[in-house]
Amino acid sequence: MNKTFKLSLFLGLTTLALGKVDYTENDKARLETVKIFYKNIITNGQSKVNPTPLLADGINTITEKPVEWIYPNGEKVKISNFANQQNFLRTLVILSEVTGDSQYKNTALDTTNYFLDNFTDKNGLYYWGGHRFINLDTLKLEGPQDKNQVHELKNHFPYYEFLYEVNPINTKNYVTAFWNGHIEDWETLDMGRHGSYNKKLDTNIFKNNTPIDIVITENLPILPETKGLTFINAGSDLVYSAFILNSFENNPDMTNWAKTLLKQYELAKNPKTGAPVYQFSSPKKREWPPKSDSDTNSKYGDRAYRQFGPEFGDIAKEGNALFKGNAKAIIVDNALILTEIYKKTGDKELLNWSINTLKNFYKISFDYETGEIKPVWNDGTDLTNYTLIRDGYYGKKGSKLTKTKPATEEYAIALIRSYEVSKDIDLWNLARVMSDKTFSLGDIGTTNGQNIKLDFKTKNSSPYALLLMTDLYEITKNDSYLKMAKVIGDNIVNTKFKNGYFVEDARYLNSRIDSPEAFALVTLDATLKGKSNSIPKYISNGGYIHGEHIEGDSVYDKM
Repeated sequence: MNKTFKLSLFLGLTTLALGKVDYTENDKARLETVKIFYKNIITNGQSKVNPTPLLADGINTITEKPVEWIYPNGEKVKISNFANQQNFLRTLVILSEVTGDSQYKNTALDTTNYFLDNFTDKNGLYYWGGHRFINLDTLKLEGPQDKNQVHELKNHFPYYEFLYEVNPINTKNYVTAFWNGHIEDWETLDMGRHGSYNKKLDTNIFKNNTPIDIVITENLPILPETKGLTFINAGSDLVYSAFILNSFENNPDMTNWAKTLLKQYELAKNPKTGAPVYQFSSPKKREWPPKSDSDTNSKYGDRAYRQFGPEFGDIAKEGNALFKGNAKAIIVDNALILTEIYKKTGDKELLNWSINTLKNFYKISFDYETGEIKPVWNDGTDLTNYTLIRDGYYGKKGSKLTKTKPATEEYAIALIRSYEVSKDIDLWNLARVMSDKTFSLGDIGTTNGQNIKLDFKTKNSSPYALLLMTDLYEITKNDSYLKMAKVIGDNIVNTKFKNGYFVEDARYLNSRIDSPEAFALVTLDATLKGKSNSIPKYISNGGYIHGEHIEGDSVYDKM
């Protein structure tokens, strides 16, 4: 590893003094950090005992060994989860685009070919996702046993364009198997976040089933009951897979189903406020009673109703709860993929659903004075400082629900990209408030790129802030945003490039292969070189593993 490489970054001061944005030695040095990151990931991310093109999900920046999942019994397994490496594929493709060096894309091709050839189930599903991964050394399938190693994608949004380029038939079969494995009942649209590897691939599932609406608006806020959990973060991945595949292979039956699934979330919106839902159904009670309120298995019924029902009545359903992380899946992740789908389809009804979701959510939840988001039911009931009366899925008895600031600039990115395709000025203005009050970036100005007062002395080192600036530049062509992106990019390198790897925080030991920092920096480089239209866009940071771990019963790990 090249540990002697040092950067001298001057926060773009020379460039900022100019009337335009030039490509400087400083820009070259910034790109060099991504190339070093790539080299170290490839060198240290492959198995030393059983080398294959597969790569570890992350590297310990001190030992330079692959990260491990540690089971409750202490057993350690080096993790290779291809679902968690889709942004790495995108980064490699962009690297080849901006450098003209094919080695980066060739690495992506080799890894993808090897994975598709060796880790596709006979029913078409891949061995990847939130509950299943590969032991890098033994190539055995692994996963938290409490999750039964089922198939799960939630806001992963794989790089289907590249997978299809590598193996069209395999990718088409996977998308079909994805729907086949996760729709438990096509007549009731009973959708589960967990998919079965035991279901035989049926290539005619879309043609052999007729889309119907299952949400009855007259019954709201009461939602239909289903066995599966119709989480929008699981539904979004299904919808995205269908529309992206359809951009290569015309399959109206499949996209009709994708739009029907989306429509259920639209139909389930609160009739009074138009605010969105996290689920379009309520979990059916299949067993009773639980041993305690802290046992939140969905077989005991709707977890929100169990915890809040006695006080709030029928509005207290999981689908109507716009807190505990539910909101981000709706107003960031889903909004980002819908803008991408709109660009491919031109479907204005779909776009209107997305824009109204954003506006109605923020109307009832956003505090313009503080830049914070309130915990609310989707009927507008404000739960700020509400003390929980009993244990449950949403927290322990005695804890309070509080307003929170949007965690990352992804919230503003979703608003700006939605503005780009809709020209709805309310969305821009929301992003303007958020950028200043929440993320300390200064004033992004008006929609025509005027009245900009960005804080070029910012310490912000978020990759999402950088991506926000490149998006703003693409919309307005105002160089101020690129100059700000350079400042943020330099902050990333100065604070998050550690021992030749990118880390989310300088205090962290592990570097993630799916680094958003690397993705953001190559996106900036492509934008500076006028290549932004020929590269994949950032749409998600959703890779994870979830299940039993030595640190706790049910751990989420971004590595």
